[in-house]
Amino acid sequence: RADEARRRNRRFWLLLLLPLLVAGVVRGIVGSTDDVPTNDASAYLRSGYSILDGEGFRREGSPELHFPPVAPVILAATANLTDDPLTGLVVATAVFGTALLVPLALLGRRIGGDRAGLMVAWIGALTPALAVLVVNAGGGSENPYLFFVSFALLATLNATDAPTRPRRALFA
Repeated sequence: RADEARRRNRRFWLLLLLPLLVAGVVRGIVGSTDDVPTNDASAYLRSGYSILDGEGFRREGSPELHFPPVAPVILAATANLTDDPLTGLVVATAVFGTALLVPLALLGRRIGGDRAGLMVAWIGALTPALAVLVVNAGGGSENPYLFFVSFALLATLNATDAPTRPRRALFA
């Protein structure tokens, strides 16, 4: 019985790789057509640069707390790594948009089994709202936040299932 469960789990993860690969390719192709950051994305970047430069949360030279700092820091750090703000935005959005499929697939699996989880992954990989609009018209914050919220929901559900010490720590 334990061997069967391990085999099913391994099969699920192997089958999940294909929609993740397709999602990454779709988001990469869509992102390569983007040539101008949106107004929101520019604002997130400026805020993130300010935080990374040690100036605190500033925008247009004045202190501000308009956005939660996670997405601006992620976007600015990625822009710094790629040496180009637009490339950084596209990379961060594509990576988090692809990674988002993992907690979504696990939530689908939890609700409806392996097939449901894989269907959720495929829908997320190919649905324009997650694959196209967020990459080309989003502010850059959508995918990181969706990823972290989905992961937090999954962690909370897992912690309530079997409240072991590590799970409770993750939940806290």
